[in-house]
Amino acid sequence: MLMQLPKVTRRKEDLKNSEFPLKHYSYSSMRKFSSDPFTFRLNYVQGQYVDSLTKAPFVLGNAFHKAMQVYNGGDDEIIVCNESEALMFGLEAGVKYIDSQFEGMVDWTKKLPNKQKLQELLVFMFNSYTSEMPYSQNEIIEVEAKSLEKIDVEWNGKQLSLPIPLKGYMDKVVRDDKGRIVIIDYKTTQKYSDMDKIDAGKLLQASVYYFLAFVKYGEAPYSSEFHEVKSSKNSIIDPETGKYPPQTKVYEFVYEEMPVMFELFFRFYQDMTDAIMGKMVWVPNIADPYNSDESQTALIGYIHRLDDPEELSKLMKELQVENVSDLLKKKLESKRNDGLFLKTIEKNLRKEFTKIDYSKLSMHEKIQRKMIEFGIIINYVDTVKGHNVTQYRYEPTVGVRMTTLLKHEKDFEQVLGVANVRVLAPIPNTPYVGVEVPNQERTFPESMPANNGYELAIGCDIYGKEVKFDITEAPHMLVAGSTGSGKSVFMDTLIEQLKSCTYTDIHLIDPKMVEFAHHIGDKNVKNHMTDPESIDRHLAQLVKVMNKRYTTLLNAGVKSIKEHNGSMRHIFVFIDEYGDLIVSKHEKVETIETGMYERGPKAGTAKTKTVVTNISKQIEKNILVLSQKGRACGIHLIIATQRPSTDIISGSIKNNFPTKAVFRTGKAIDSQVVIDQAGAEKLTGKGDMLFSTHEGVERLQAYKL
Repeated sequence: MLMQLPKVTRRKEDLKNSEFPLKHYSYSSMRKFSSDPFTFRLNYVQGQYVDSLTKAPFVLGNAFHKAMQVYNGGDDEIIVCNESEALMFGLEAGVKYIDSQFEGMVDWTKKLPNKQKLQELLVFMFNSYTSEMPYSQNEIIEVEAKSLEKIDVEWNGKQLSLPIPLKGYMDKVVRDDKGRIVIIDYKTTQKYSDMDKIDAGKLLQASVYYFLAFVKYGEAPYSSEFHEVKSSKNSIIDPETGKYPPQTKVYEFVYEEMPVMFELFFRFYQDMTDAIMGKMVWVPNIADPYNSDESQTALIGYIHRLDDPEELSKLMKELQVENVSDLLKKKLESKRNDGLFLKTIEKNLRKEFTKIDYSKLSMHEKIQRKMIEFGIIINYVDTVKGHNVTQYRYEPTVGVRMTTLLKHEKDFEQVLGVANVRVLAPIPNTPYVGVEVPNQERTFPESMPANNGYELAIGCDIYGKEVKFDITEAPHMLVAGSTGSGKSVFMDTLIEQLKSCTYTDIHLIDPKMVEFAHHIGDKNVKNHMTDPESIDRHLAQLVKVMNKRYTTLLNAGVKSIKEHNGSMRHIFVFIDEYGDLIVSKHEKVETIETGMYERGPKAGTAKTKTVVTNISKQIEKNILVLSQKGRACGIHLIIATQRPSTDIISGSIKNNFPTKAVFRTGKAIDSQVVIDQAGAEKLTGKGDMLFSTHEGVERLQAYKL
């Protein structure tokens, strides 16, 4: 049987007792009064507040409320036109709220140790809620409905005056499909409330909402719904549905079915007022979950005023019991089993999560919004369009880890619909992070600039600026990349520039015979060797030249070719297919005399034996010797390989070849071997390279001849 709801009117008269210390009551002040009387007196009566650490769960709850405010279109500064924008702007607002908190003023916990964890949980809870609860199913009357009202109430034939005004914020007020007013309140929690228990806090909060809504909208609201959103993920699948249970539970309080709600409110309101005026009263702690049978019994006793002899006698007569114990048992059993106290509405999960509509966003907005989905805020700075990639630059907010951003390359590729996206976290020598996206149409530098001596043109950076490098400072250069990536053309540009340098000798080692053949006879080109034996002999000769030069430097009392005023020429040795040279089993078979036969039928003839020499090992050894000692005496190596594996690029080679130009590789591990980081596998080919020096790694577009 439904009860008659209280009729509420706005009271016109002011409170006669002007000395009453509180201007209004709210659910939060009621909660504080019952749970922490000392702090209540300090805050609400004396108006004194002491700065203290904010609990991390409280920050999470506020962030969720902020996200839902924007999601529901309740923020005047953020206009939401559709569900896609509601999802996008709502999540962004919640994440920004967390980011705005001063870390030193938050009381972090083991489960909530930092902002990043709060943002991750917010994203999970927001996405869970918005996927489980329909968007704009009902007409929204108001969002974040603030109300402060003086109230008179008529209930059960009595005229009641509430001398202290009520104040409250209703998260969302809607009309359901039957035109009834429903008040919605969001609560974030680690554990759902027990639907079989009396929740004094929710009862009081729903009562305050009832009175405020009645006066504000001129009609009695139908119900209050408390939407509890759980931050911990459900890990047990429901055997009936075969799915994980929803992350949101809705507790509905239908006002016509709940006289107990108003009974509690009127008693608590009066007791609180009496206590503030100096009377001795006892009130329950409404912040307590009241889960035990003893606490539930005590709460029932308080609601029905069993400490009042007249009320106790009246109830015992109505229920035909002879003692308080039997009376409480009947009342408690009734509240648990009549089905009118808490009505849990299980909302069906949507078939899939609603997705933000990225089609109307620009590229830099897509990147930014995608990060918000993961609880990461990056502020857009600018866009730089290069020859082969466009770099979108962002400034990360406090608490964003660079390693975290690097993990999201695949997410960027998904939202942009583009392969080989590369993340720079951070961009070298800047405070920004960059997302490099390959251009649909590539351009190339118009022409290669002239070199200034040994300062050679290497390529064009993403800003279009020419990058030059003194190759004598290399001192040796490693060039790596797969077939067709542009490394051969790059080697040609270096050779072409070195041809114009005086006091320069160029030696070409070309196992494939045709890579450097077109340079034969050119100025400064001294040798072009193709077979392993001649290469071996030539490298051995260069080692002798190197040792001779060191003797010359020693006699001159100087340490390097730069300090020597003689006629030493810089020698540049270009070696193509370095990997094939040292890994392939190149052998030299020789027959040598070891003496003469002195007896027998072979007396007087020469003794011989066959000697097999591993030329590849000798080549590798000589290259290593030249790389270790050649710099000071003006011998520089530039070696290229399309097999940048660990058996080719040994630790010694990496240490002695500090300058590296790596073009597109087949795998991330190949890039890692050469420059100690992935990224070369995402290059676009045709001269797109990562140029690594002691200053860092820079993306360049090599020149074409």
